[in-house]
Amino acid sequence: MGESTDNPYRSPESDGAAPLSELRSSALRTVRKTLVVLAIPALLNWWCLHFVYSPRGGGRYGMTGSTFMPLLAAANFVLAVTAFVGLWLFGLKALDCAAVVAHHLAGEGQSQQEWIDSMHLSLRPMPAAALVGAALWCLWLYLFFLDARYPVWFINLALGGVGHVVAATVYGWIIYNWWRLKRMA
Repeated sequence: MGESTDNPYRSPESDGAAPLSELRSSALRTVRKTLVVLAIPALLNWWCLHFVYSPRGGGRYGMTGSTFMPLLAAANFVLAVTAFVGLWLFGLKALDCAAVVAHHLAGEGQSQQEWIDSMHLSLRPMPAAALVGAALWCLWLYLFFLDARYPVWFINLALGGVGHVVAATVYGWIIYNWWRLKRMA
């Protein structure tokens, strides 16, 4: 039979595959929590775009008015679900690839793994930022689709500006921690 630590049910493809580190597992959970938080206003945005009565649109319901529009709504939904699944499966990998590129550009003096681990640690506030971003997005949906009192440019500038500042807290924290790591070297 083999040693007592051998698992006879282990897949042969799993030989040599290292388990996810705790830090990477935590970062993966963080990215996925963020996706779930942002999926809610994304779904509301899709619904408003296609089915909500909009006083701005001349009193019409979203993008209706043509036989082509239900097809467009279905296509938008399929694309959104595809993007969600792709980010769910490969979002952290894409961030890791971006960290590797950033390391090649500015990370001399540190190992690539230190650079990636620093990014994984820096992702921890991302779900909280996503909650704030989701609230801003929902407010934007309300003001844009349901309340025509404010001009579109004002809504986009005010809420878009604040939303970008909230997002900057996440990537700014990553960049700051990379800078700090570089200074320690």
